[in-house]
Amino acid sequence: MNDPCLKERGNNEEKYKRLIITVVLTVLLSLLNWYIVSDHGNVKIQRVHMTGDDGFDYSGLVYTPKQARTDNKAPGILMVHGAAGNARNHESWAVEFARRGFVVVSIDWNGAGESDSYGGSVVPGQAPPIPEYWEREITIPEYWLKYLLNMTNVDTDNVIISGHSMGCPSSALLSEKYQLKGAILAGGSRAGTQRWTGAYNGAVLLTTGTSDSNSYETNLQNCSIDAQINGFIKEGELIEWNKVYGSFESGKVFQSVLVPKQNHEFAFANKMTIGSFLDFSQKLIEVPNYIDDSDQVWFNKDIVGQLGIYSFAAMLVFLYLFILDQVPAFAEIRQSMPRNIGLRKVGLAIAIVLPMLVMVLYMKTGTLGLLSFMQSHGFDMGHPTRALSLVVGSALFGLVMLYVFWVTDAKKVNADLYDLGLADEKTRKIEPKKVFKSLVVAIIIVTIGWTYLDMQTKLLGTDFYCLFWGFKPIAWNKFKFLFPYIIVWVLCFILSNLSMNVERRLPSTGDEKKDAIRQYVMNIVLSILPISVIIIVQFYLQLNVAYRDYTVMQAWSSELTRLWGMPVGMSIGAFGNTYLYRKTGSIWPGVFLMGILCCLGAVMYGQYGCYTG
Repeated sequence: MNDPCLKERGNNEEKYKRLIITVVLTVLLSLLNWYIVSDHGNVKIQRVHMTGDDGFDYSGLVYTPKQARTDNKAPGILMVHGAAGNARNHESWAVEFARRGFVVVSIDWNGAGESDSYGGSVVPGQAPPIPEYWEREITIPEYWLKYLLNMTNVDTDNVIISGHSMGCPSSALLSEKYQLKGAILAGGSRAGTQRWTGAYNGAVLLTTGTSDSNSYETNLQNCSIDAQINGFIKEGELIEWNKVYGSFESGKVFQSVLVPKQNHEFAFANKMTIGSFLDFSQKLIEVPNYIDDSDQVWFNKDIVGQLGIYSFAAMLVFLYLFILDQVPAFAEIRQSMPRNIGLRKVGLAIAIVLPMLVMVLYMKTGTLGLLSFMQSHGFDMGHPTRALSLVVGSALFGLVMLYVFWVTDAKKVNADLYDLGLADEKTRKIEPKKVFKSLVVAIIIVTIGWTYLDMQTKLLGTDFYCLFWGFKPIAWNKFKFLFPYIIVWVLCFILSNLSMNVERRLPSTGDEKKDAIRQYVMNIVLSILPISVIIIVQFYLQLNVAYRDYTVMQAWSSELTRLWGMPVGMSIGAFGNTYLYRKTGSIWPGVFLMGILCCLGAVMYGQYGCYTG
């Protein structure tokens, strides 16, 4: 009745069931994500590459409604992202415009997404110097505008250009140069005037949040300057928010919309901002498929994308264990769980509370100056570097805590490297062969996972993305630039794994399942709590208290509004590390798989200069 073979078979069936469930769920979420983004299959989504006059490769996403044909031309819209994003950031906009019949082209600026660096004096990993940027600011968007205007299914008399943040000045310049039907810009007032000269005869919409990058008064003045340059008010006058100047019938119209409780970064995720864009555009152009601006589905794809992120990560974790079970050469990675000798009493309390306080200090100070040091020594890919500095800082603090643990509670019970999950159960030493095998399995899993993502985007045109974070295919010609970040992330995960699964391991209740659940919950909560609370507080204060003066917590070096995705990655890392440790008795599977996975999640979506060549 207690046949161990039957018990082991039952355990294996349970593990395989989890893998099958996550595989099926991941595929279904991929299809559902595509279904929403493609307007139930009515919009074709494809990645397009072109070679610029400078010889560099530039990338963009094209969303083409089925009804847009050579004999039935559709209006077009070009989307130009800001310094902290890439083409996929505009997907919430693209979804809504495409389902209304627009052909949408969303670009990757130089160095962002899958585009090459601009070259010239641009340093790999960094945005161009400001003077050079302003001199060349329209070059890459102009490549794509010409592409859009040359599409045989686009009505060139009804083309709009849109931009966010850094994308606003170039959009204004191109709208005037090509006398486009309209220019709709979000958060552009941060750059002052949008670079019009007064010769533009089209329509202008500016949206700015009450918590945008400048004070309320500065935004009002800047939008008024744009209205004055375009001839809608006299010099020295101030515009009225939301008022329509001119007429849509004439095509010469100006409107500046003030969006309550929106900060600069979240123009992509604000129903009123997107609704203003849609309402303005549909009044300006007779669209093929009119849909009221209140009817928006973009948030659904963000929810599905978020679920897809978690399902994809869980699938890779279960796949790792499946390979250990099925490939004899890797079976030795598994061993018995080490003793539960974590910190106790006062030590455990310190290990729980102090890291949270340290994380707050790191976010306030740029990891005690480490952020600026990293940026000045080549680790500067934009905003993900802020996340990396927090990871490195936490690892350095973890090294201190490990020393404290080693000379206190660990010393009392004569702990060795096996007790830390680092060494072999028999030899009690770190076995390079086992460590290497753990790395090999992780590489196999990541390769399988990113092959899936590549197939997903090739077949469906979409990937798992939610606001500013997600998993996406790797541009292989630029993969070498990710190696330094992956190496650092993996090294940091050694210490974070020791912290989560050895030092902070709770005393056993005698029930393995209950012990596991308690450990998962504690590790996830302690990983995400400090930064989550700070981000929530920062958003609340910025949106509800001090919106007229954009200084709330701006002295915090980590730019918290750009780090909202960190809790997502941290929760994935905490769960994956804990689960793999408890199932293998070794920290190495979690170190390699979750270190690589979380690194790619942090750097793939983002930022200016993330990919440079």
